[in-house]
Amino acid sequence: MSLPGVGAKLNSPDHRLKHRVHDVDETAPDETIKVTGGTVTTTDATPTVAKSIALDDNTAYLVKSFVVGRGTAGAERAAAIIYGFAYRQSAGSAVLADAGTPFLSETDAGMDIVFSVSGNNLQVEVTGKAATTINWRASLQFTKVI
Repeated sequence: MSLPGVGAKLNSPDHRLKHRVHDVDETAPDETIKVTGGTVTTTDATPTVAKSIALDDNTAYLVKSFVVGRGTAGAERAAAIIYGFAYRQSAGSAVLADAGTPFLSETDAGMDIVFSVSGNNLQVEVTGKAATTINWRASLQFTKVI
């Protein structure tokens, strides 16, 4: 059974524009959860930052990231959901206090998706495969408290 006009409405430019995914920072209306994202391409097995955020001083963060990667030849794939707890205190560097990966799937055991810290930044880091071009997309969702 088809409904007259429904397909046309769903495929209209106005409908598609309202429902597309954006690569910009977005904050929930109550500003308790922030979402940001990024993309990166790897061509070897060197850990590479896919997304980074600067942590505010004297602040604790609960973070979650969705990451997916696909080799341009189509043979390599990886995806993960990772969680972490990070903070900065007394003008110190960022500290990754704990992190976990409840879901990780990869076609090569050498590929990896993790949180890391550098200076004042919390990073989503991806590791590709030697001699293989992999396109990655990472979203980072966090809430923080002072």
